Amino acid sequence: MARCSRILRIFANACRSKPDILAFRHLAKHVPIPSIAAQEIGVDTILSWTQDVIVTPDAPRTGRELQAFQLATAFLQEASVNAADGDVHFEISMAADKSAPRVIVETPVDSEFCSARQNAQSQLAKHKFVLDSQHGGELPLALPVDVRGWPLKTLTTTSAPCRCKRSGNSTPPS
Repeated sequence: MARCSRILRIFANACRSKPDILAFRHLAKHVPIPSIAAQEIGVDTILSWTQDVIVTPDAPRTGRELQAFQLATAFLQEASVNAADGDVHFEISMAADKSAPRVIVETPVDSEFCSARQNAQSQLAKHKFVLDSQHGGELPLALPVDVRGWPLKTLTTTSAPCRCKRSGNSTPPS
């Protein structure tokens, strides 16, 4: 477990812009993925989901947010540590094409995601890609990934309005 704590510290060392509890939908986001059967979907399915106009910061999980999903066919395009909260963000697409539409998959800094984060770092290192609080970004070539997680409605990014932010964990290939 000592290695897990070290990894968590590496990611958690990012400067936080606000206390965790003040983060948008913090309590709904920071929970383990349930051990329920996952519905297989694609990135295109996630991109087709309508976004609620208003989601309150303290809203509990509802509807689709209570279902687990499996994306067996996806491509990792970008991986980085969010400096604001220490979460790892993975941008994935349906195709390896760099111009393909993407969604963001977050792997929270929480201890239950530690092994997934370690695995992601290890697998990316095999491709000469360093992922920590100081390194990350666009991958030179997209890598096939398998993602299991559950969505969380959140604010869309203003810099990339076509992207949706979803919560889950991502495992790059061996």
